[in-house]
Order: sequence, then C-alpha cells, then structure tokens
Amino acid sequence: MEFPKRTEEHIKESAGWRLLQAKTPTEWIIREITERDYGIDAYIEIVSLNGKVSGDLCSIQLKSSESIKWNENNAKLFGINKSTVNYWMSLPIPVFLIWVDIEASKIYFCAVKEQLRQLYSYYKDSTKKQ
Repeated sequence: MEFPKRTEEHIKESAGWRLLQAKTPTEWIIREITERDYGIDAYIEIVSLNGKVSGDLCSIQLKSSESIKWNENNAKLFGINKSTVNYWMSLPIPVFLIWVDIEASKIYFCAVKEQLRQLYSYYKDSTKKQ
C-alpha cells in the first residue's frame, strides 16, 4: 500500500521551527504566516519582561540546515531570489534571516537590510539566484 512520504526538507523545517520556539524568550509572540511564503515565514512581536506588548515587530525568514559549514567565520546561504531581496528591502519593518543549525542546536540570525545594503547593487542588477 502506498502512503505519502515526509520529505527531508519538511523534517528540517519542522526541526528549525521547534528550535526557534525553544530558544525564543517565552514573553515574545511568534506569529507564523499560514498563507503561502513569499520571503517572510513569521512575525515576532517583542514583549518586555514585565509583559508590555508595545507593537514592536520584526519579520523573519527561517532557513534550516542539518549543519552549517563555516569558512573563516562566514557561511554562505544560497537560493535567495532577487525578487525576495527586493521584497525584504521594501518592507517597513525589520527583516531577520534566521538560520538554524539542527545538528549543533544553534540559531544564527542577521538583520537582512543591514547585510544586504552592502550587496544590494548586485541583487538589484542580477537576474541570478544568490
């Protein structure tokens, strides 16, 4: 009898979400986006230790890898489309790329706009995936 199979990609994605939720302060609110993904997987609302919900939001794109290969304190993430970069750069709230190393149980993140400003002319003029 044939049944659906859970792909390795889906397993990694689920493991990444579990690790993100486990390592995020319990006061914070993670709002996963259930609509199709166009470069933003969730919004995180920062809540103070005393419970103040002030509307401070950031958006995140979550990537999960079995393990991250580092080269001289840097790692390169492939597969981000030019259109996604343009979308991130145009959003009015901060965007963070969160990269989960499942094997090491570690999460790395960067502010997308800050990092991409250095490479934006490449993305703006390129038709390639980075």
